[in-house]
Amino acid sequence: MKYFPPENCAWFTVSFTRCLYAQMMGQRFKPDPKVGWNLPAPNSPTFKGCDLGVKLACGFEILAASGKR
Repeated sequence: MKYFPPENCAWFTVSFTRCLYAQMMGQRFKPDPKVGWNLPAPNSPTFKGCDLGVKLACGFEILAASGKR
C-alpha cells in the first residue's frame, strides 16, 4: 500500500448508490496481512465501516498504481 497506507486512516461519511453499496458489501475480501490492515472482529460494531474502508482503499491503490506517471 504505497499510496494509501493504513497509518492514514480516518472516519468519513461516503455516499454510495444502493447498487454500489450492495456490491461492495457483498464482496468477501480479506486483506493480506503484509499490507498492514487489521480488521476488527466480525461481531464488532465498527467492522462494517472498516471492511468497507479497506475495500475502498485497496481499490484506490489499484487505480493509483495503474495510472500514468
